[in-house]
Amino acid sequence: MREFLTTEQALEDFAVIIRSFKANISAHNSPVIVVGMGYAGVLAAWLRLKYSNIVVGALASSTPLWYYGNTTPREGYCSIDSSDFKDVDPTCYERIKESWKDIDDVSLEPNGLAKLSHYFNTCRPLQSSDEIKGLLAQLYSFLAQFGLPDITTVCAEISTPPKVIDGLVNVLYTLMDGGACFDTILVGVYSPFEPHSNLTSAWAWLRCKELIFPVGCVRNTMLPPRPFDMTQFKQSCQRRFGIVPHPPMRLFGSHNVVESLIGFKEGNIIFTQGLRDPLSSGAILKDLSETIITITATEGNNSWDMKYSRDKDPEWLVEKREEIWKTFKHWINKGSDHRHCRSLMYILLLELLVLFTTS
Repeated sequence: MREFLTTEQALEDFAVIIRSFKANISAHNSPVIVVGMGYAGVLAAWLRLKYSNIVVGALASSTPLWYYGNTTPREGYCSIDSSDFKDVDPTCYERIKESWKDIDDVSLEPNGLAKLSHYFNTCRPLQSSDEIKGLLAQLYSFLAQFGLPDITTVCAEISTPPKVIDGLVNVLYTLMDGGACFDTILVGVYSPFEPHSNLTSAWAWLRCKELIFPVGCVRNTMLPPRPFDMTQFKQSCQRRFGIVPHPPMRLFGSHNVVESLIGFKEGNIIFTQGLRDPLSSGAILKDLSETIITITATEGNNSWDMKYSRDKDPEWLVEKREEIWKTFKHWINKGSDHRHCRSLMYILLLELLVLFTTS
């Protein structure tokens, strides 16, 4: 089955679904816009590149395309993550930065790992201080990416207690909703701190086969150093799946993301990106042509444009959404054979939001 688990196959599947869906509702002439975030954003952009005859436009939200081309600074993720905390609360930033040594110091005491297991109420005894550091780093990454809960709330937990470790325990309860115990393996965020494990899921396979994510942390950030090690990564993929990654992947005839996109003259692609999202270090952040454009939000986190609208949305968010919708309407009017469209409808297809007009 794994031979079908490729981005190429995913694109073909979506093309079939779109054609079939339009045929089933007699909407053959309705223009289609594909929308996705993260990996789905990658698929959205590539659908527009490969199937421009059935997709008139694409929105790729919070999509770190530079990483897949292996051409982005590998430490960029951790630098932005750290800046998010430092901008909100410099004291919190410093305490987090110092906390890694505090954790290591406790681990070196007699029965130190047992003490840490007790402090952090882990579901199983810790084998290394790196386990709890990796869990905390993942949580900080999640917080910076998605902004939920607010960094200010979490930093209040870290900065208030006299002992840093007490503050870190509070953070776990805040971010993980308490619970009987805490598991030190949390694959809930796309960051350098995804645990080294024996994961053999479909996503792990795809990460080894095609979507290599060469991001790591160096020593000048708030987070513990964890440089990306290609040799280690290849060994892990070989052990789990019997394959050896060969980066970088080719993107429609080129290893360079920008070359692939600039070479696509038909355009109609929007890249949206919140600059508080650490993944923005691997995102397209400037217009590549008149029709391949970028909409960035200085205060935005990951997928800021994909969230439900609320009465309390800030003015900048309302304006950015309106900019996106104006572009969509332009694509729809330009791509429709019918000048009188009754409604704009949508359907969620796997990780992609497909918008189409019915006449």
